[in-house]
Formats: sequence, C-alpha cells, structure tokens
Amino acid sequence: AVDADLFSNITYRIKTESARQLFSLNRITGELALLQTLDFESLAAMGVEASFTFQVEAVVQGGVMPPGQATVTVHITDMNDFSPIFSKDLYKGLVAPNAVKGTVITTVFAEDQDPPGTPASFVRYRVDMEKSLYSGDIFDVETETGRVITKVNLSEEPSVTFK
Repeated sequence: AVDADLFSNITYRIKTESARQLFSLNRITGELALLQTLDFESLAAMGVEASFTFQVEAVVQGGVMPPGQATVTVHITDMNDFSPIFSKDLYKGLVAPNAVKGTVITTVFAEDQDPPGTPASFVRYRVDMEKSLYSGDIFDVETETGRVITKVNLSEEPSVTFK
C-alpha cells in the first residue's frame, strides 16, 4: 500500500478471521505466508475449493482515515507429488530375430495417484539410456502408450536376450 501523506507508517493485517487460520501477513512488509501446508489432493477429498479469497487492510498508525482494503485470492495448484507405479516389476516380450523397425514387443503400464484428469496424473514413458545404453539403441518405448517397439530392423541371432 502507498499513503500520499508524508511520514506515514503503514501496517498490514488480515481482516477476514477465517483466513488467519491459514495465512500470516507481515505487519510491516505486507508479505503473505502460509501457516500450514495446503495439499491439493486433501482439499479435493474434503470437497474444499482449491482457492481462498479474503480481505486485507492497510492501516496508517495514528491516522484518522479509514484503512485501505484489498481482496487477496490464493489459488492452490496441483503438484506432481506422486511417482508412477508400474503394474508389474518385470515385463517380458518376444520378437522375431529379423523383426522390422516399429514392431511392438510388449506394453508397459504405470498409474499415478495424482487426481485423474490433471496434468500431474498423466504418465509418460521413456527408456533409461543410462541403464540400458545398448538396448536403448535397439528398442524404444512410446511416450504415451507404453508400447515397447523396435527402433531398427533386427538382424540378431535367435534366443538373444535384451534387458
């Protein structure tokens, strides 16, 4: 807040009582902070809207003028706070030693516990090239479907195993 009077000393406070349970407002700087963690999933499970609107005031100490008021709205956004979990620890697939590029070998599947339909719940797949450098040059996994496919035309000996 700004006061046009010379040498004014402004302090801030949260006017809305219920908001004081969740937020603190620095009396001198006006900086707003949380008093507790607000979790998007917990709020949704309780049927609470993920935004809070409340009134704050700016008061001139010793002044006779009414306080300045403003409306503050805080939106709680969803964080990607859950890792995807695969439905199996090990997936196996068979492919002909002379399979052509793009042959589907198997499909992997993982689920995420973030709220369905939110960006954080969308699972994407990729080959870990650090752990599977050689196999990653031959096989790939489709980002959205989890289908494991051949990246090249194979010319392998029968019974070769890749991980």
